[in-house]
Amino acid sequence: MNQVPATESASASVPAQAAASTLSAQEPWPGLASYAEEDTSYFAAREAERDELLERVLQHRLTVLYGLSGLGKSSLVKAGLFPMLRTHQCLPVYVRLNFASEAAALVDQVFAAIAAAAQTAGAKMPVRQSDETLWEYFQRQGNAFWSQRNRLLTPVLVFDQFEEIFTLGAFRRADESKAFLEAIADLAEGRAPSAVKARLDRSPAEASRNFDFNRQACHVLLSLREDYLAYLEDLRRLMPSMGNHMRLRPLSGTQAMIVVRKPGGSLVTQAVAGEIVTAVVGARQRQRPAAKQEVDPALLSLLCRELNKRRLKEAAAQISAEMLTEQVRAGILGDFYEEAIGRVSKTTRRFVEDKLLLASGQRDSVALEVAHEAGVDDAQIDTLVDERLVRREERGGIVRLELTHDVLTDVVRASRDQRREREAREQAQQLAQETEKRLRKSRRFAFAMAVLALVAIGLLGLIADAYYWAKNNFLPPDSMLTLQRFRLGYAPLPDLTEKPISPGSFNMGEQDAAFIANLGELEKHFGVPSKAIEITQPFYLGKNEITYDQYDYYVWQQHRSGDTETKFPNTGQGGRGDRPVVNVNLSEAMGYVAWLGKQTGQNCRLPMEAEWEYAARAGTVTAYYWGDEVGSNHANCNGCGSPWGNKESAPVGSFAANQFGLYDMSGNVWEWTCSNRRERFDGSEQQCNDETTDAQSRVVRGGSWDVDPDGARSSARGISNPAVRNNVVGFRVLCESPIE
Repeated sequence: MNQVPATESASASVPAQAAASTLSAQEPWPGLASYAEEDTSYFAAREAERDELLERVLQHRLTVLYGLSGLGKSSLVKAGLFPMLRTHQCLPVYVRLNFASEAAALVDQVFAAIAAAAQTAGAKMPVRQSDETLWEYFQRQGNAFWSQRNRLLTPVLVFDQFEEIFTLGAFRRADESKAFLEAIADLAEGRAPSAVKARLDRSPAEASRNFDFNRQACHVLLSLREDYLAYLEDLRRLMPSMGNHMRLRPLSGTQAMIVVRKPGGSLVTQAVAGEIVTAVVGARQRQRPAAKQEVDPALLSLLCRELNKRRLKEAAAQISAEMLTEQVRAGILGDFYEEAIGRVSKTTRRFVEDKLLLASGQRDSVALEVAHEAGVDDAQIDTLVDERLVRREERGGIVRLELTHDVLTDVVRASRDQRREREAREQAQQLAQETEKRLRKSRRFAFAMAVLALVAIGLLGLIADAYYWAKNNFLPPDSMLTLQRFRLGYAPLPDLTEKPISPGSFNMGEQDAAFIANLGELEKHFGVPSKAIEITQPFYLGKNEITYDQYDYYVWQQHRSGDTETKFPNTGQGGRGDRPVVNVNLSEAMGYVAWLGKQTGQNCRLPMEAEWEYAARAGTVTAYYWGDEVGSNHANCNGCGSPWGNKESAPVGSFAANQFGLYDMSGNVWEWTCSNRRERFDGSEQQCNDETTDAQSRVVRGGSWDVDPDGARSSARGISNPAVRNNVVGFRVLCESPIE
């Protein structure tokens, strides 16, 4: 038998007991929640997919599992794959990365997941050496995982919902996410990271003594939504073995019958099971053979769970055909939502509809503290979780909340919009009543009442028109008032500096030697080494970031002129109005500044990176334009002491201006520049690439409400793909001399 090397026990000597299943013979369907590993006896009809995935994982270093949202990738992994891996002497490690700014480093999150998996299995794991990379940890001589029976275990790192690295990761921790992708690629390919390889090349003895380059020490499984597969394909140069793909498809009608019948047992007859599947399949597929039908597993499980709840309520032995109606397919989600949300307060309902859903109707994830700040206590959250309306997960030490599934978004959005429409009508009615009270005091009451009646009729017509305008443009109902203001002549345009910013010279980049000494590889994000720059032409710059009102007015004008291709951007954290506009890509920002130039008779564009920093510093050499210490309430960032920090954007101009009269040059939202991004200043910082089809990354500047204070320094440099709409990136305008 192999000798067990010195390792760190991840648990007591007795193997950890598996968590008890939340399902039972009387309640065998999880609804919209995914199956957990302990639910494996209730997980049915995916044996073929499970076996294929198992074979792929065991035979390859890297496996990619992809499929549409709602098809049960998480369930297949946890309830299907994990139990089988354990029978093959593998240690499954479940990882869902947390990209919140306050969360641990991504690599540290992986090591924490490894420790948790080892503890659950009662396995002994090797100790990580200081700052060891994933490749070093798994390929180091003698590093091995041992079961309590002293059997060698092969770790399998399973990254669930991996598409979030291309969305949340790219938005909130772009550079770290890029480095993490490279680390995963090195691990999956069995390739030493470049920095490690360079070190080992200089010391071959260390390489042969400390590392086993041929051992396949672990396997990697990446699970992601199908619509993000292209993002992964862009990394094929780093991960050539990613060709090992498995696509998860919807259940067939035959499989759907098994999902209903096998865990349900005597709860449902064959005939009723067929009616349930038919209700989920929909009219267009009902004429197809069962093997050719495509069934959404999430909807099927939800329908089974809701019908079973009716059975339990009626104390019936079986789900009957009478419990199914023609409206079940259309109404089951609405009934489920209304019943679940009816168990909590109006405040909690407002939180669910306003905070867990973006304006565009997509799911959002928020920290638990956001719920608390909205007046939602833990008991209310427990109810939401128990009803399986909301999922509560701890990621990287931060408890986060989100809707359990994408299939809920339509019904939640409809409820939200109806509530907001009702509130708008109630406000209009209240306004009319208050106006009537005032008019009663007038000596011309009769005449005034006639006018009021006409106004009320017109007001209702305007409200209806504005409501459909907001709905058709995916805007929140409070945008209805904005539309009326536009119609009445409200034409918000940005204020520029009263006088042009004069030419001059400055040192661009980080100036603090002590700060630079601690940067290491992060130097490229702070303009190190600095560079002497000469600004040769005067320019006007927007005092503030472009607001939603200003951008919405531009889009409204475009629509009036017949250009309906220009779209209203999604609402950012904090709302619209005087908040900085975000979720606009480079082309859209440049479209606005070009339009503005025509309105004002000036040459308008985005600032070049050098112009931006020159304006931000306003003659200073300190970390921020107010000094070297971040202080309190000078800017909106995570740690800047503002009421909006790490929550949402602030109304523009909420803090003191710099010496050039510019607001929010530190924090609030990142701002597009028209300069190509380079790791070192090479002249690109003084050039404007206004070619919108050029895919080169551009520099964004200024930091945002979710970065730490270092990210809000005048030297801080961000990067963004020009095609990406980012929820923390906006822009301000630069205008030059008037057109001759």
